[in-house]
Amino acid sequence: MPQKPEGKYVNRVNSKFTTEIHAQGMGLTSTNGTPDYWYEGAHHTLWVEYKWWNKIPAVFDLTARKDVPKISKLQAKWLRRGYNNASNVAVVLGSPHGGIFLPNLEWDGEVKRDDYVALSEAQVAQIIESIVHEFPCTTQYKRGAQACWKTFSSE
Repeated sequence: MPQKPEGKYVNRVNSKFTTEIHAQGMGLTSTNGTPDYWYEGAHHTLWVEYKWWNKIPAVFDLTARKDVPKISKLQAKWLRRGYNNASNVAVVLGSPHGGIFLPNLEWDGEVKRDDYVALSEAQVAQIIESIVHEFPCTTQYKRGAQACWKTFSSE
């Protein structure tokens, strides 16, 4: 069976890591909302739910039933619970035009595409690495946000 675009995107992101990271896919149907990937680095872990959109709309709500792709009710419950229990969680939207990294609960509710910088797979991998290896400022890649410890280079 050929791999779907979301799976290809995740593989490209995972191939861009420059440091040792344990990456474990959670692609079993019996995981009840568990995010797609769990990453573990030197200091932290990160749960990531990946979604693929051929064209990311200007405004979207991943929990709305009309938007596709969407976060299921179980996924939303899992991500909120993880965040509230001090886990690092994120949703990554991939597209042919670049990805969007939505940390914490930034995916929950209306999202404006233009509030975020379009990221290459290497930049998404770099953000994941920074989260699991160091204590990051999770807003440095959001447009208009004050960079607080590291700026990611454009590629």
